[in-house]
Amino acid sequence: METNNSLVVPMNIGPVSVPKSFHQLGVLVCDGSGSMHDQTVGGITKGQAVNDAARGMLSRFKSSRYVQDFSFAVIAFDDHATMVKPPTAAATIDDNADYDPTSGHGNGTFIGSGLELAEQLANDFLRLNGGEGIPQSVVIVVMSDGMCGSSNQTRQIANRIKQNSKVTLCSTLFAQVGSQGHELAEAEQLLRDIASDSLSGYQTIYDPETLRKFFIKSMSASSGVKIQ
Repeated sequence: METNNSLVVPMNIGPVSVPKSFHQLGVLVCDGSGSMHDQTVGGITKGQAVNDAARGMLSRFKSSRYVQDFSFAVIAFDDHATMVKPPTAAATIDDNADYDPTSGHGNGTFIGSGLELAEQLANDFLRLNGGEGIPQSVVIVVMSDGMCGSSNQTRQIANRIKQNSKVTLCSTLFAQVGSQGHELAEAEQLLRDIASDSLSGYQTIYDPETLRKFFIKSMSASSGVKIQ
């Protein structure tokens, strides 16, 4: 009688991804105006907090079984917008890159400039990837810490973007603990107006960890999959 004494060596194959069933582009549109140099919880600047939150979000999606379904882009703005990271597959995006929106910025705040660049990315993504034969969508997440200098124009741009049923807008106000006043209330109202859903698509946050969780929740909510 033969016996098999060979050892079975366990193999670590890493996270198991599922075949792509949809393709979603997530676009972070982050405020890089001068006030983002102010400190927040943990003794870091708001810009550094955004960097940490963006890295944490990207790392979470890269380790998800749904990694094949997502791509990401990052935009920074003050009174003008720049591309920090063009649309890149989640599986290959650098989650250790510099996503501090204050790099190369620091002037006034025009949220609409970031939205216009995000709109261009969304339109290009939906046009170029339409032949994949699977559902396509775009989620744009706007983060700002204060009042926009051209709020009416920003609202007009946001309303135009929201006419596309394949694009969802979310927004968050990065506030200081205990802050209040007329300008803060106006900033919150503008960001609520920007969001596709002013209740579920908006949140006021005060720290990097909450910002990271909001990024993840916003990016995954419209896809129907749960990313912790």
